[in-house]
Amino acid sequence: MAVALFPLISSPPVYLIILIIHHISVFCNKIQYHLYKISKAALKYVKQKNIEMHEANGVEIPYHQSVVIEENVTIGKGTVIMPNTMLFSGVTIGENCVIGPN
Repeated sequence: MAVALFPLISSPPVYLIILIIHHISVFCNKIQYHLYKISKAALKYVKQKNIEMHEANGVEIPYHQSVVIEENVTIGKGTVIMPNTMLFSGVTIGENCVIGPN
C-alpha cells in the first residue's frame, strides 16, 4: 500500500497556492535586481555630477573612475585630485594643492 509523502501538496488548491507563491517570489527577485541596477546607476550619476561641479570650479581631476568625492566637500581652485583619492563629507581643501590617496 502506497502512502503519500506529502498529502497536502497533492490537493489542487494547495498546489496552486505554492505555485503562486513561487511566481511572486521570482517576480520580487526580478524587481530587487532592477532596483539594485537603478540605484547603482543613480550613485554613478551623482558621483559624476559632483566631479563635474568641482571641475567647473577649477579643480583638476585627471582620472574620474577612481576618485570618490562625497557631498559637502570644499575644494579650492587650482587643486589637483590624484587617482584613488576618497574625499568624505565635511572635507575642506585649500587652493593649489595636490591631493592623493595617501
